Amino acid sequence: MKHIYILKIVLMCHFISTLMLAQSDNWSTNTNKDVINVLTIQDDYLWIGSTGGLIKLNLIDGTYYEYDNVDGLVHNNISGIITDFNENIWIGTRQGISQFNEISWNNYLQSIIILSQTIDHSGTLWFGTYGKGVYHYNGANWLIYNMSNSGLQDNYVYSMGIDLDGNIWFGTYDKGLSVFDGTKWIIYNTSNSGLGSNKIRAIKSSNTGEIFIGTYDGGLSIFDGENWITYTNSNSDLISNQINSLEIDNSGNLWIGTSAGVYVFDGENWDKFTPNNSELSHWAINAITIDKTGKLWFGTGNQFGGAGVDSYDGIHWYNFRVEGGLVHNSINTIYIDDDQRKWFGTVGGVSVYDGSDWKTYNTTNSGIGYNNVHAIDKENTGLMWFGIGGWGGIATFDGSDWTFNNNVTSELVDDDVRAMVIDLNGNKWFGTFSKGISVFDGSSWATYDTSSCDIIDNRIRSITLENNGNIWIGTYAGISMFDGINWINYNSSNSGLISNVITDIAIDEMGNKWITTIYGGVYVFDGTTWINYMPPDFGPNHKYVNAVYIDSDGSKWFGMYSTGVCRFDGVNWTNYNTSNSGLVSNAVNDIESDSEGNLWFGSSNGVSKLSFRTTSINKVKSIQHIPELAQNYPNPFNPNTAINYSIHKQSYVTLKIFDVLGREVRTLVNEEQTKGNYKLEFDGSDLTSGIYFYKFQAGDFVETRKMTLLR
Repeated sequence: MKHIYILKIVLMCHFISTLMLAQSDNWSTNTNKDVINVLTIQDDYLWIGSTGGLIKLNLIDGTYYEYDNVDGLVHNNISGIITDFNENIWIGTRQGISQFNEISWNNYLQSIIILSQTIDHSGTLWFGTYGKGVYHYNGANWLIYNMSNSGLQDNYVYSMGIDLDGNIWFGTYDKGLSVFDGTKWIIYNTSNSGLGSNKIRAIKSSNTGEIFIGTYDGGLSIFDGENWITYTNSNSDLISNQINSLEIDNSGNLWIGTSAGVYVFDGENWDKFTPNNSELSHWAINAITIDKTGKLWFGTGNQFGGAGVDSYDGIHWYNFRVEGGLVHNSINTIYIDDDQRKWFGTVGGVSVYDGSDWKTYNTTNSGIGYNNVHAIDKENTGLMWFGIGGWGGIATFDGSDWTFNNNVTSELVDDDVRAMVIDLNGNKWFGTFSKGISVFDGSSWATYDTSSCDIIDNRIRSITLENNGNIWIGTYAGISMFDGINWINYNSSNSGLISNVITDIAIDEMGNKWITTIYGGVYVFDGTTWINYMPPDFGPNHKYVNAVYIDSDGSKWFGMYSTGVCRFDGVNWTNYNTSNSGLVSNAVNDIESDSEGNLWFGSSNGVSKLSFRTTSINKVKSIQHIPELAQNYPNPFNPNTAINYSIHKQSYVTLKIFDVLGREVRTLVNEEQTKGNYKLEFDGSDLTSGIYFYKFQAGDFVETRKMTLLR
């Protein structure tokens, strides 16, 4: 299959330094698009909504286009697609609605989770939400119906349909059906009707006026306006009572997508298609549609993965999947090896990217043992090690063969491995979810838990190796440090920690420990003093930090639970999220950097890459408009250095010095200054060796640079 990518790079430019360079933030993404939530036909095209973005498949020549949040899509996890009367595409997502006319994008109701959508006979658009009721849009105005202002029985609307009379049917999470004729509401539930369950997941109206209702756990219900009939696995050939999707073909047969394959019902007889008796690629069917030739299309997948889209013309089956990329969108960890291959540990296995090609390893094609990979490391021999969560244990890969071990085939204390590191002696440390740590030296095993040593807790979240060989362990009850002989524990009772749930630890070049926590923000420990940083309130759960990475410039990057990524340069905080950058998700689980300085963010919905590119700009034009701050010289220095700057109009100027922990140590300038060039001599004789930052502000212009004092 040929595929065509349409990529519009988002550029965010600002001027830096007296060299007059412009820095552009260049985002790219990779998501798995095998789990399909929705399918919609538009002429000769099939629009495919996946958990990883939007696909437009040409049904004539097989070419396809991919769209994601870098292009303008508000969010990559798509729940609905409809075409309005003007041929615009409306895409419901987990973070609002995108309207696309093949040229430009418009986004609406951002941050609201869209669960379902439809278009009525007048062209009005209806959107069911998670907890907010129903929105409708007539091309000019938005209106909302919810439990407080209408007869809607539940604000969680999972499905919608339009009957022959134009009535809107709303299927709710667990309150049955609400039907609206434009004036009054009618309610159907298990108490007053023959509905098989109040959890409604699919609604379809036939040309004869029948309403077909698919439920989450009560099978299929049919309503002809007077009578109800319900079919379940106890009174029909249905195997699964979980109905995800419904469609009616040109012969009037009802096609039913379930968690256990596809069923066909002609009103009397049942037939079924599963991976066991047909070429259907997956058991779970989320979406069904029919093209103008009568061919059926099935969207597959569940939380464990998918198989793309299957089609069936009555004789032949065909499968379509986007080529290459991640095996699963939920990323637990990232590891970049010496050859700059990126290893992504996911819920669905391991994906490896060498810069041009992708490879995937999971239980279907390797000996990995289990797919939920939480930790990856590489020893000096080149052997790759994998810590696997759940019942996974550990696996190794030498480039050709896999070896798998668990607590039956080895002395690993627990199969649920959540963290791993290889120490300076080549010992492998495996942190488990609830039974402490196992250490393997290549021949023998040792166990560290609360019954055998002074480790603070058996529930291990992270393990970090310090340059001197010390092991720092983050747990649910604080931090343990092990120097090979002694254990030292830190928690809220004996340190500056407020939150004891430790998610990650990184160590900067000065030996400071940067510690991320749940609901406690970030802590910095220099061996004596504790400092607590709360990332600015960029959104809910801004104190819940999943991961920390320190780049080559000393900036700290924090992966947040639900607010994207926060960068701290020692003075200023910057937030990147799905609204202002190319991040595919605001839930960021891991961060790594490659040899070119590109940052890789593993999230709950795929991978984002941030590249920093430097290009020349017009120097004369820049000097006329932009203040300039030069790099101090000499740098490194002992103890004196010069700082030059220039301003091109009268401005209030401040120039301050900060240490690596963000504490202000000196103010050099704090006054109104006239246009001109300035030079300051800075004497650091009273300061200790280390990295410092100088922050320059002239009016609205702000820039921070790094300098190193060597004594």
